[in-house]
Amino acid sequence: MDFIPKTWQPKEEITSAHLNRIEKGIANGNNSASTDDANTFTELQTFSAGANGNLNGNATTSTRLKEPVMINGTNFDGTSDLEIHAPSINTLFDKYSNNFHFQMPDVGFMNDIQSAFYRDGLWHLYFLYNADSRLDSDGNQTGGNGTEWYHVTTTDWVKWNYEGVAIHKYKTNWGDVATGTIFEDVGNYFGKGQNTLIALATGYGGDKGQNTMAYYSTDNGYNFTALQSEPILKNGQPDGTYPDFRDPFLFHMDNKWIMYMAEGSKFGVYVSDNPTSGYAYKGSYNAPNSLLECPNLFVMNIDGDKNNQKWVLFYGGNGGDETSTGTFASVGHLDTNYVFVPEQENIRIDRGPDFYGSKVFADTSVSDVNDHVLSVGWVGNWGYSTMVPNDGRMGNGSLTRSIKLHKTDNNYWFSNDILGIVQDYLDNPIIGNNLTSNIALPMFKGDAFYFKLRLKDMSNYKGKAGVEFYGNGYDTEFTFDFSAMTCTVHRYCSDFTKNAAFSKDRVFPIFMSNMTDVWLEFYVDRTTIEHLTADRQVYTMAKYPRGRSRERIAITSSTDIKFDYEYYQIVNERRD
Repeated sequence: MDFIPKTWQPKEEITSAHLNRIEKGIANGNNSASTDDANTFTELQTFSAGANGNLNGNATTSTRLKEPVMINGTNFDGTSDLEIHAPSINTLFDKYSNNFHFQMPDVGFMNDIQSAFYRDGLWHLYFLYNADSRLDSDGNQTGGNGTEWYHVTTTDWVKWNYEGVAIHKYKTNWGDVATGTIFEDVGNYFGKGQNTLIALATGYGGDKGQNTMAYYSTDNGYNFTALQSEPILKNGQPDGTYPDFRDPFLFHMDNKWIMYMAEGSKFGVYVSDNPTSGYAYKGSYNAPNSLLECPNLFVMNIDGDKNNQKWVLFYGGNGGDETSTGTFASVGHLDTNYVFVPEQENIRIDRGPDFYGSKVFADTSVSDVNDHVLSVGWVGNWGYSTMVPNDGRMGNGSLTRSIKLHKTDNNYWFSNDILGIVQDYLDNPIIGNNLTSNIALPMFKGDAFYFKLRLKDMSNYKGKAGVEFYGNGYDTEFTFDFSAMTCTVHRYCSDFTKNAAFSKDRVFPIFMSNMTDVWLEFYVDRTTIEHLTADRQVYTMAKYPRGRSRERIAITSSTDIKFDYEYYQIVNERRD
């Protein structure tokens, strides 16, 4: 709109002719209105009695702009409301924004990974997200409750697309939507069409307790609708009680539907001839890791042999060893009631304190789905994750691992590979060769990098060797004892010093004897370090720098050893 001055100082006496010209001029000047005989004013003028005249064009309304303007990607002309969306994760946050680990799209709390599936070249993954969560420094909830399933997609496990909430909370009488799994209904068993996606999820129904709800999607997992108004499996207890009865895992074999449920210190097994009703309790498997969560059950090849397979039960345990929460695997078989029977002591899948609420799923992008499984975890720990330093967001996802089953003598064990980053997203390397330990390397850019270390001629080494990362307000030290065959990990965060579970040193076994060269790999992001050991184990831990962080890396040893290193920044765009 044109600007109309509020004051005008006349240079000569006002006459009726002047007023006539003023009356017409104000109409012309205001909002670009016009008259048949308008005058133009070039000097400041004041009117004490107002002005009258006919208006047309934009002057007849006070809302429409003469020329639309672009606001938030929309042409706005003033005639209708404009919806302003919150800024994206890349513009709203900085302090704890990761480069290659997915996290919340906005403020709130995320935890368990739900499931993933592959379709038409795209991986779809879901995690629990409570956008209403607001937590004080003691971990007390001051915001709203209730989780829902948030949907992300990727083609390579590095670049993530944030697709939005796929299953919304409080849309049924059975509360919010918590942990479960996805079943791809290739046979149309649920009656919603071939290849429909079925999500089994825990419903927290107030005083009704935890029960299993089913949802379906016919648009490749972007939106889910409740399959039926009632749970497909209830906890069997009177309303008002609240038993542990959650995290359903469903599979189909022998024309039977088998569901594993987390029930405190055991996994209950339920079997039916019908996928949506009629489940009968058949027994349970009691695991030695306190409060049990997130069961996942798969047949896996041993050492890649299709003719030599075992059932493997992956699950979460909240307590039960010195590292507190963790993800475990048990190797065994199923009895005639489809109840899992272990054949050796359970194995921790990730040696660190911050790989929990994980999901294990088949890699349907390859021809042999039994060759390996894939897994993504929540980088968090119930001993402190509601209290950690944050920018309004808490929690993020881990990198994706490919897990294989092996057997040496009579012992089963697992190897890990981390997917995606090294091949495609590394900047030009900084390389050092044949250096001597007990030195600090040059100061690196930090924040998001891949660091690969080769300890040389180690087959007869019986001392200690260490890798230390120092950043803005945090440090982390990995100390490898080649005599005791253990690794001790120490971490420090200047903004989070009063939590014993976070600050506690962790010790885990290593299997690196008789290795001539010991290769150690580290994936470092703003809030996460993931370490892939030479014996193909993984150690995941959270970190909380004070802000953007350059990194100093030191290589130490009890007696001098030689080493090579490669340092790469992990960049945002693929380098083809």
